[in-house]
Amino acid sequence: MSTRGVEQFWNDQQGGTEVSLYLLLAVILCLGAIPGLSTVRNFIVQEFGDVAVSLESLDQSYSFTVGTTTNQYADPPTELEDPPDAAPACISLSEKASHER
Repeated sequence: MSTRGVEQFWNDQQGGTEVSLYLLLAVILCLGAIPGLSTVRNFIVQEFGDVAVSLESLDQSYSFTVGTTTNQYADPPTELEDPPDAAPACISLSEKASHER
């Protein structure tokens, strides 16, 4: 390339701001997506915990009598609980830091 071509390339400003605007837009979108996706993850885990508690809470006990014979079954009590302001169904999203050796 000649020095005139290098000088013309160096002084060319066409399209320079568009690239920086698109880069800034991409950075802002990525930084906004990170907390949004972690919030979605937490809601999904909460729903799975609620479904687990609901399924375990189903009571399938029954009792019927035919003539003089009575047949019955009692479901054992549930073990999962979902108290307010607690991790859903004992599922914790936080991990303890592992110590390096």
